This record gives sequence, C-alpha cells and structure tokens, in this order.
Amino acid sequence: MSKKGLGKGLGALIPNVDYDTRGEILEIPIERVFANPSQPRKYFDEEKLAGLAASIKEKGVIQPIFVRKNEEDYIIVAGERRWRAAQKAGLDRIPVIVMELTEQEELELALIENLQREDLNSIEEGESYQRLIEVFNYTQDHLASILGKDKSTVSNILRLLKLEEPIKEHIRQGKLSMGHARALLSIPDTKDRLLLSEKVIHKELSVRQIEDLVKKYGAPRKKVKEEDETVLFLRSLEEDLKSRLGTYVKIRDKKGKGKIEISYSSLEELDRIIEIVKAMQPE
Repeated sequence: MSKKGLGKGLGALIPNVDYDTRGEILEIPIERVFANPSQPRKYFDEEKLAGLAASIKEKGVIQPIFVRKNEEDYIIVAGERRWRAAQKAGLDRIPVIVMELTEQEELELALIENLQREDLNSIEEGESYQRLIEVFNYTQDHLASILGKDKSTVSNILRLLKLEEPIKEHIRQGKLSMGHARALLSIPDTKDRLLLSEKVIHKELSVRQIEDLVKKYGAPRKKVKEEDETVLFLRSLEEDLKSRLGTYVKIRDKKGKGKIEISYSSLEELDRIIEIVKAMQPE
C-alpha cells in the first residue's frame, strides 16, 4: 500500500473506494462478524457505547463497517465501536463493506482509523504510533509528517508508553489526562510514580497541582506516607478484582471503612459475576 496522507481520511487509504459513497454495501448477520485480535483499540467507554447504541436503535447503523472475509465469517477491519453498539442495540444484521486487503494493509487501515478518532486516549494513540514504527519502519519524522503533527507531539505521546501499566490503564479509562501523565514521567522512581498517580485520582488533582507536587518530589526523597500506601494497596485490589470479574470495580475507603462497587449492565452479567464470586470462596 502506498503511503498516502493520513490526515485526508480513510478514503485516501482505500484504492477505488470513495469513502462517502462506499460502493457496494452488504447487510450480513451480526453474529458472523468478529472483532480483530490485532485491533489497537482495547478500551471502549461503556457510557458512550450506550449512547451510540440508543442512536443506532432509533436510526440504524448509518455508516457501514469495513470487514474482510474469513472462511464463512467476517473480521472487522475498521468500525468495531459501531459493531459493539449495534450488538447492544439488539440488531440482527449490520451493513458492511467487504475488502480484500493484505495483512499489512489491514493493520495499517485499522491503526489509521483509530488515530483519526477524536476520543482515542493518548496511550492507545502512542501504541498505534509504535505499531506503525515497528511494522512499517516509520521514523518519528515520517510519522509526524504523514499525521500532520509536530515531531515533538509524536515523541511526547510515545514517551507515555514508558509509564507503568497501572498508570497507563488509568489513562485509558480517562482517570488521568495526558498532562498528568507527562508530569508523572518527571518522577524517576517507579514506586513514587505509582503513589503519586493514585493520589492524583483519589484527590482529583489538576495538572497544575500535580506539577507542583512533582517539583516537591525533586527535593530530597521523603518517607512514603502510610495513607499513600493504603491508597496504592486498595487501587491494586481494584485492578485485581476488575481482572477477575471482567467489569468495573471501585473500592471507596474512609479511615478503614467503606464499600465495594461492582458494575453490571444486565441481569445475565450479574449472574455471571455472582458465579465468579462464589467460585472465589474457599471450600
């Protein structure tokens, strides 16, 4: 695939297909469509998905998704968010455009489709940049050029990938902004970075406030407060429960007392969570 300007839209990447008219559109059973395991986007905001699902339920899927044939089924190339929302809306069929792509073209299209989304978080954006660099041998200069961004912007986003996974997960979920993350990168010690990130979330600190805290961390290192260790421990428990239950979990603590909030979107999911919790109990 030739390297076209990414800022011009997906139409610039798809030969012989006008992105507005799209050529032939098929409607296929939604159960025959599957997510792409190579999809760079991993986090989907459930509240926004619900909003899109409500719109789709009323008006249908206005913009078809791009798929490739895989034996008797189809793999999504671009448009997973619409597919997920269509499932939530209870649709039986979904409009698609079937594309014939090489593995390289498929990956590039999936990456670019995500990079053009305004709500892509900075970690997913950085991971997409990294994939383009690794798979297609892009330099940062070339990547910045075809994205229409400054090289410093690309470099700063790529630097966020050096952060610890718990911090990156907070960024994916919108608990920390890119400004918060860039300030945290100034902290050389891993433990201090983790503690400070939890403090930012727990106290809902602004970017300016965390920058002030970072300056204090530049002074001789102080003993970690017991309350910060407690917060870090609770956040670690949250992440463990999220992983085990496969849903959003929040532990709210105030001086050793509090509650655990577990989210579910349907009675079926509640039954699933209950079975997992029962299985976790010792005999």
